[in-house]
Amino acid sequence: MNEIFGEDATIKLLHVAEVNDGGGKEKLPPHVDNSARKKIDWKADILVIEKERVEVLKEMVSGQAQKNAIFDRLTSAIEKIAEK
Repeated sequence: MNEIFGEDATIKLLHVAEVNDGGGKEKLPPHVDNSARKKIDWKADILVIEKERVEVLKEMVSGQAQKNAIFDRLTSAIEKIAEK
């Protein structure tokens, strides 16, 4: 430690940045017990997860529709070539 700090082990902070977390935290009314708080938090987490899942499923459906359209055009082109 002496090699790093020398004889004086105190560290001087030249600049300390303030952290802004966006304001106060939303608090439940004091009459709600801890089990109710956990239940509310759990339901909110599930809701967020379900919304993300729906978005992913929409993207998958869109991708599958595009893939089907490409294969339809490819099949049509192959059939036209085969007719010649």
